[in-house]
Amino acid sequence: MTLKKLATLGMALALAASLSATGTAIAQKAAAEAVSAGGLSYTERAELDLALDKMVEESSPYQVPGLGVILYKDGREVYSHFVGSRRLGKSAEERLPVTRDTRFRIASVSKQFTVFTLMELAEGGKLSLQDDVSKYLGFTLRNPAYPDTPITLEMLASHTSSLRNGGNEEDSYTSPPQESIEEFFRPGSPR
Repeated sequence: MTLKKLATLGMALALAASLSATGTAIAQKAAAEAVSAGGLSYTERAELDLALDKMVEESSPYQVPGLGVILYKDGREVYSHFVGSRRLGKSAEERLPVTRDTRFRIASVSKQFTVFTLMELAEGGKLSLQDDVSKYLGFTLRNPAYPDTPITLEMLASHTSSLRNGGNEEDSYTSPPQESIEEFFRPGSPR
């Protein structure tokens, strides 16, 4: 089995396992089939919609206020569903619905997919893990304490870049949505 097939299977299983961990066997089955088959039948779509909707019901043991799911196959969207509230409030007017444009703080969940994609591109010869990440960002990214040391894709993927996410607001690599990544990492930036 090739690395690509193994990684694709792993991602499908990770998606299915994460849905299964929330107790939705129907969602697990439909998501796994969607990833492997490249789309969803009408019945699978309805089953997955229902399973996801149940996760945000007030009576749900999962207490999920809202969620958004988009599945892609071969660069094409094959499924999407958005349900629940992105803003909690006492009245219906205060609660805003989750939409396609809702931003979620996904934190470390994205790491496995980012590294998977990097490995796929490296295997295909489209990039090298030794490349300076600045090449892809469009601006120079360096640790101010080591300005002559390039930060490589491999360093970012393996958490050896010397960039850190601090425990307090002053040291944290968390930027407001209106601030670009370049502005955030620019030397002399207020953060």
